[in-house]
Amino acid sequence: MNMKKKKVFRFSLISIMFLITLWVLKDFNLSWVEVNSDYAKVTVNFLFPMNKDKLPECISLSHQLPYASKFDYSIEWLTNSVVCIKIKEQNFIKGQKAQLIIKDAPGESSFISRNASVTIQFNSDVALLDPISDLLVATEKPFIVKFNTPMNKSKLHKFLQCDASFYIEPLAVLNSSGKEIEDTSTFKFTPKVPLQNDQKYILSFRKGMPAQSGALLKQDLSVILITDTKPIIELTYPANNDKWIGLYPRLKIETDSATVAGYLTIGQETIKGKNLDPYHIEFLPSKVLDSNTVYHASFQVEAASGELSVPKEIQFTTVRIDADRIWIEVLAYANSKAKVNVYKGNKVIKSMICSIGTQAPGISFGTHYTKDKGDAFVDSKNREGANFWIKINDTCMFQGLIRDEYWHIKRKFENQLGRQIERSNIILKDEDARWLYDNIPSDTMVIVYQ
Repeated sequence: MNMKKKKVFRFSLISIMFLITLWVLKDFNLSWVEVNSDYAKVTVNFLFPMNKDKLPECISLSHQLPYASKFDYSIEWLTNSVVCIKIKEQNFIKGQKAQLIIKDAPGESSFISRNASVTIQFNSDVALLDPISDLLVATEKPFIVKFNTPMNKSKLHKFLQCDASFYIEPLAVLNSSGKEIEDTSTFKFTPKVPLQNDQKYILSFRKGMPAQSGALLKQDLSVILITDTKPIIELTYPANNDKWIGLYPRLKIETDSATVAGYLTIGQETIKGKNLDPYHIEFLPSKVLDSNTVYHASFQVEAASGELSVPKEIQFTTVRIDADRIWIEVLAYANSKAKVNVYKGNKVIKSMICSIGTQAPGISFGTHYTKDKGDAFVDSKNREGANFWIKINDTCMFQGLIRDEYWHIKRKFENQLGRQIERSNIILKDEDARWLYDNIPSDTMVIVYQ
C-alpha cells in the first residue's frame, strides 16, 4: 500500500514538473534580427516543432507611430521549428521602432504553445519631408518641421544652425490606447524671442545629425524661413467714439491684407469673428448689450501664417432707451418656441409667438430698423401671400400667416408657429401682425438674436 502511494506521488510530481517546464519554456526561444534599408528579417527558433498553418493568426506588430501603421510581411519556414519573418515598412515615415509579437502559436503537439516578442529598429536614410520650399512663418508663433524618420531628439539642437534661436519639442500624438506619446519625426519650433517682420532666416541642419535608428544625415539641409508682414486693421464699425450703437450690433473690421481669423475682446469675453471675405470680418456679441453704456472693444486679426496684428482699440456708446421708446426683440430659439417681444422703455408691452424662416438670405442676427410696411403682399412665385407686413431689411419682414392663392390660411404653417420653417420671414398670427402694423412706426429698432 505504501509502495502504491509512493508511485502515485512520484508520478504526480513528475507530471507537475513536466507542466512547469512546459510553462517556463512557453516564452523561451531563440531569435535574432537583421535590418537593412528595405526590410527587417526576424528569425525565431521555437525549439519545438510548430503548426505552420496557424502561425499567421498569432502574429501582430506593435509600432511606434499610430498614423504610420502599414507593414507587409512574409513567412518562410527554415525547419519545422525555425521560422524567418520578413517585415517591410510601407509608410512615408520609416525607421520606426516596432515589436513583433507572437502569442500562443500552437506546436505540432496540442499541449504546446509558444510566445515570442522581438524588438525591431527599422532603418532609413534621413530626409526632410516638410517644409521642402520657402516657409512663410509668423514672428512669434511656432512652425512645424517634419522628417521622414524618427530623430534623436536630444541631439537635434546640436546640429541646428540659424540666426534665430528656438524652443524645439516633438509633437504629441495619441496612440491606439488613447495615450499621449511623442512623435519624434515631427517637431514644433517656437522662437525664443520674436523674429523680425518681412525678413529671411536660414534654418540649417548639419551633416551627421542622427536619427533614432542611428542613421546619420548625409549632407546639410536648409530651409528658408520668411517672416510675414503684420496685418493692419484699417477700418472698424463702430468707429472709435461712435454713439447711438444698437444693443445687438454686428461689429465689423476691414484689413489691408488677407486674413484667416479675427478676434474681438469686449468686457471679459473674447469672440471669434466670421470671415465675410479675406479682408472683412464681422462679430456678434454673445448677449444683448446694455443701453446708454460705454463699451471698450479690442480687435485683432490673424494672417494665414499665424501672424497677428497689433490690437485695434476702440470705444463706443450704445443707444439710449427712453421710457417711452418702442423697440422689438426677436428671440430665434433653436430648441424652443421663437418669440417676438415689444418693449416700451425696459418693459415688455406685447409678447407673441412667431415662426422663423430658415431660407437664405432671410433673417440675420443683429440690429435692424423697420422700413416699409403694407396691409398685404402677394408672392407670385410660390402662389401665396400674407396680410400686414413690415420690412426689417431687404430680405426679411414681419408678416401674418401664409395664405394660398385663394387667400385661405395654410394650416400647415399655422400649426408650425413657434418653429423654424422653410421661408425667409418672421411669421405671426394675423392679429399679432395687425397689432405690429398698427403700433410700430418706421425706424423702430429690431434686435434679432438666438
